[in-house]
Amino acid sequence: MGVDLENARATLQSEVISELTRLNNRITSSRELILAHQNLSSLFAFLEVSTPRTVRFSDFRYSMTQQGLELAMVGEARGYAALALQAEIFDKSPYFKDSIFSDLRLNTKGDVTFAFKATVDPSLVSYEREVERLGAPAPIATSTATSTPN
Repeated sequence: MGVDLENARATLQSEVISELTRLNNRITSSRELILAHQNLSSLFAFLEVSTPRTVRFSDFRYSMTQQGLELAMVGEARGYAALALQAEIFDKSPYFKDSIFSDLRLNTKGDVTFAFKATVDPSLVSYEREVERLGAPAPIATSTATSTPN
């Protein structure tokens, strides 16, 4: 059995093994980077469809905390009814947790300025989820050309 093991080891090419090991390490590192990557474009798309025309945001900040992605925005609504509608939309959203509207003030135009804070659900900003949503491209059908002798 020892001779068989030595023969098998001799047939293995150490360069190929080293190259495959490096490739495996690169694939593992790439996967870890993708899993940790945040995709904010999904958050912006959500805000675009979830914000009434009577509300606008003038400041956008985020940070990573132990609870996840913390979102902080400053905005302006055309009255308290518009702000209440925005609060209802965000409250019903599965993507925002612990949402708080604060610093409500009526400006000289009669608009309500406010601050907003929330924790964003990780699934909304997950790059891995976005890649899965897009899916792999469909294979392209190919045909083999044949020729017939004259």
